[in-house]
Amino acid sequence: MGKNCFRLIFIIHTFLFVSSSFAAVLHWSPVESTSECIIAGYKVHYGTASGQYTQEINVGNVTAYDLDLLALVPTQTYFFAVNAYSTTNQEGPLSAPVSYQDNLPNIVAYPSLDHAGNTIDVTFNESNMQGADIKGNYEFSPTLIFDTPAIARTDKTYRLFMNYIPEYAIITMMLSNITDSTGNALMSNSIVLNDDDNDSMADDWEAHYGISTAFLDADDDGLDNREEYILGSSPIDDDS
Repeated sequence: MGKNCFRLIFIIHTFLFVSSSFAAVLHWSPVESTSECIIAGYKVHYGTASGQYTQEINVGNVTAYDLDLLALVPTQTYFFAVNAYSTTNQEGPLSAPVSYQDNLPNIVAYPSLDHAGNTIDVTFNESNMQGADIKGNYEFSPTLIFDTPAIARTDKTYRLFMNYIPEYAIITMMLSNITDSTGNALMSNSIVLNDDDNDSMADDWEAHYGISTAFLDADDDGLDNREEYILGSSPIDDDS
């Protein structure tokens, strides 16, 4: 390292942002170049003990890095630190460490159904899922049939093109042979679609009739809303 290259450069400050979709992104403050040091980029260092970093990644001249790109062991705590390097390959001091524990791979929140377009969007909490683009790894009850187009991937979201998605149906989706990039199986291999509030009434049926509570009797006909849903009758018409 040059004698004075990083002498006056401020220490990098790091922080970890974990979104509601369980995406973990490491951020850090940029280091300003000086006449003695022109910043070329940053390196992310990590390991399983604070201050003992066994892995190093040159991430280039950016100020954030998606930790889901790494093959981390779920439930293992890792420590991350960042430093800058100059155009002459001189390196600055490491930032203070930031800890992170990866989750087992899983589906984020609830898959999104588009009845008009007959698509299902499934979002995972990790990148580079293995087997998520194979139609045979998905089964549905009641049965749904895939349409011709291949499963389309956008980052962590996979769009399934179905032949038809029935309205007012609660659907169970079962997944098999889908893992993260290091072979870890999903935390859960089944999820219920179109009943995000778990009240045993299809979400689109509730939206159609403007109801949200299972045990109220909206039309005062002696049947609560959930009974009306099971019978296929209208919860807002006492004659049906």
